[in-house]
Amino acid sequence: MSENCEEHSIATLLSNEENEKKKSFLQQLNALSVQSDKGELKIPVMGYKELDLYQLYNEVQSNGGFHEVVKSVGTWSKIWKQLSNYDPSITDASLRVAQEL
Repeated sequence: MSENCEEHSIATLLSNEENEKKKSFLQQLNALSVQSDKGELKIPVMGYKELDLYQLYNEVQSNGGFHEVVKSVGTWSKIWKQLSNYDPSITDASLRVAQEL
């Protein structure tokens, strides 16, 4: 039973750490948005859920960064399918993200 509690504690710790990273990322992104005169950050809604910009950023980075993603055909689609709010009925995801951000 104590092993199960230890596993739960580690999972909770990792979850809290990830949430802190996500919170910090969104604060920095909001500051950048304000500094560039775009106002407060507005998180796009796709698939009836707010787009997880932190997850999107991480997926783009894991695919070589923005410039690699843009020049490689089909990469935006691949990334969209990895996101937590993926919805196969949304076929214009890359266009919508570009318009919102």
